Amino acid sequence: KGVTSGGGSATGSATGGGNLGLNLEEEYIMNLLKKMPLKEYQASKGGDNYALAKVTQNIYALIAEAIERQVQNAIANQSDDFWDRTTEVTMIGGVVINRGHGSKTEGGDDFFQPLMAKTLVKGGQEVDLFKEVFGDLSTPGR
Repeated sequence: KGVTSGGGSATGSATGGGNLGLNLEEEYIMNLLKKMPLKEYQASKGGDNYALAKVTQNIYALIAEAIERQVQNAIANQSDDFWDRTTEVTMIGGVVINRGHGSKTEGGDDFFQPLMAKTLVKGGQEVDLFKEVFGDLSTPGR
């Protein structure tokens, strides 16, 4: 159930337990989903498809934030010579879109929808690489 990263489990409470500071287990995510304004999402721009897209964006944002915090904490807790051995830490994130693999469904190829590409360099500087890496793709919300 728990998501693991770098040898640590992503469990704990939303207020700070566990390595990521968030509980990424199914029950926690389901509770977050219940708090989202699904009816508002459905009533606005596109019904169920729009609502599903908004929920996916919200969950992705929560998980991405937790993972970024984990990476930054790991870097901060390294010895002083960490940056002597490493020039950058790059993170790429997104969602995999499953395209119809159920029964009686005309299937399609799954694809990766990129939502983030950034690198961290010495001194904590963050460089957004998204446009450089994925700028030629049609990407929603960017």
